[in-house]
Amino acid sequence: MVHRIVLAAAFAAAFTTAARAEDCKDCQPKKECKPHEEADDAAIKEAQAKFKERDLMVRREGLDIIVTAASKHPNCRSRKLTGELMRLLADPEPSVRTYAADRLGEFGEEAMAVQALDKEAKVAEKKIPVQKPDKEPDLKQFEADLRILDAIYLGLGKTKSPLAAAVFDRGLHHASSWVIEVAARNCKPLKGNKLIMKGLIEQLAKFYSASVNPGNSAAWTAISMSLPEVTGCNDIPTQKDGGDAGRWCSDWQKWWRENEKKLK
Repeated sequence: MVHRIVLAAAFAAAFTTAARAEDCKDCQPKKECKPHEEADDAAIKEAQAKFKERDLMVRREGLDIIVTAASKHPNCRSRKLTGELMRLLADPEPSVRTYAADRLGEFGEEAMAVQALDKEAKVAEKKIPVQKPDKEPDLKQFEADLRILDAIYLGLGKTKSPLAAAVFDRGLHHASSWVIEVAARNCKPLKGNKLIMKGLIEQLAKFYSASVNPGNSAAWTAISMSLPEVTGCNDIPTQKDGGDAGRWCSDWQKWWRENEKKLK
């Protein structure tokens, strides 16, 4: 199974911990307060100078400046700061792109963030083959591409936006079980979304009938772990082992038939 991205120690050390502030009482959902707007402009000016540098560590410092500014008014998503995070999705350094995708979902203006991450997801999804490569350097490229896709879906989940549901649904129905695994694992924050519930339950049935291989097993596990969180249903007994897969699948299909019409 693909594990969640963990930034390398050197990368993590390059970013100071963003100051997490309470919602600013003077910022409104669509309008920042004057001090924060001015602070954002100053942060963008400082960061843009760093983005022009070839030195990777300097560009990472610029990203940290944008993230720190955005964290100071979480109840008002700045379109200006969102635009800067979107620019970084094209950075030549993969670690910058993955961090930017994550933070874009967390701090970006909702519609802008989903649209940008959707665009990146479409490109990344096309790079993931149905079968995991066996040989180098194909395997390394596969793993690198999957890390990028994982970060994109992680960011999409952090938006918690209904707008992201269609992107997850596309991922859940991808030809590659590896893409499905990433989509299923990262869709948990969109709790109660009917489209995602439907996709998870459909794919649970698909993978129950599919042949056993690493990709299919990873997808099955991710789907199984996400279903209770997305649906909010904890009444179905946890799957005990591989021999319990049939019962697990059957219980969820029954749950869907009983609840589909009630869900919005």
